[in-house]
Amino acid sequence: MKRFPLTVPQMFLTLLIWVAANVVAYAGFDLWEKYDLSQQHRIPLFSLYQFQFKTVPMKLTDNSREVELWYRLLCPPGGQTQKKYPVFIFLHGSGSRGSDNVRQLRSLPLLMAQEPYRSQFPCYVLVPQCPEHYSWSSYYQLGGHDKANPKHNPILAMLDDVLNHESADRARVYLCGNSMGGYGCWDLASSVPDRLAAVVPIAGGGDSKHVSSLIRTPLWNVHSTDDTVVPVTQSQAMIQALREAGGQPHYTEYSDAGHSAWIPALKDSDEILTWMFQQTRSSTSHLNSGALP
Repeated sequence: MKRFPLTVPQMFLTLLIWVAANVVAYAGFDLWEKYDLSQQHRIPLFSLYQFQFKTVPMKLTDNSREVELWYRLLCPPGGQTQKKYPVFIFLHGSGSRGSDNVRQLRSLPLLMAQEPYRSQFPCYVLVPQCPEHYSWSSYYQLGGHDKANPKHNPILAMLDDVLNHESADRARVYLCGNSMGGYGCWDLASSVPDRLAAVVPIAGGGDSKHVSSLIRTPLWNVHSTDDTVVPVTQSQAMIQALREAGGQPHYTEYSDAGHSAWIPALKDSDEILTWMFQQTRSSTSHLNSGALP
């Protein structure tokens, strides 16, 4: 059988078809994978495409090996680049730990991606995922023992990644967390109070000996008295210590929200979010006290 060599146009067309087939196959696989994850974690498929997949490198404390730590990022609506937008960091609870970079989008992050929150509170929503067997408090020891150093702190590394590459406002960085994430809020905020414009720990707690650094940081703590997972006494102790140190935190205590105090606090009411997005870090005073510019 006689073979005829392909002409240049034919070769180009063949290559084009091959590339197109691979692109379609990859897109189909990506869509199926996202659909499977969305069904598994009850997260709308559209939301997975709204939140960008992001990573930052970090070295483990006891190992020179560099690992990629994952987070999701929701950008403000409209795609405006001239305007600076706030950064809203959400730390999830223990049930969302893992390495799929998906399940941490449940609860508040999904709410922030929907209307009317999307239009009312336009911002960058940064949602890290804590690996299995770590908590937000001990998680900071992945890179080293200096929790205020972005080279040692995954959350600060992720924040700086957003601040350096997006149209983000350094004076309006907000931190919110639920359950294990509530503990993480207290821990991170007490380490770097000058980098945060406002903090909202929910159903968490921490080491009350470290709250004195937060006396000038706008903070609103939320808990429910019938919480059987994290006792309300955890928040009460933190608020009492902060007030005794001279701070003036807001504190809301529910009686029937269980371990889901975030729902009446943020889903059923926008009072706390409205307050949070009104806060602005004073760049002059914070830079004088040693905050990163």
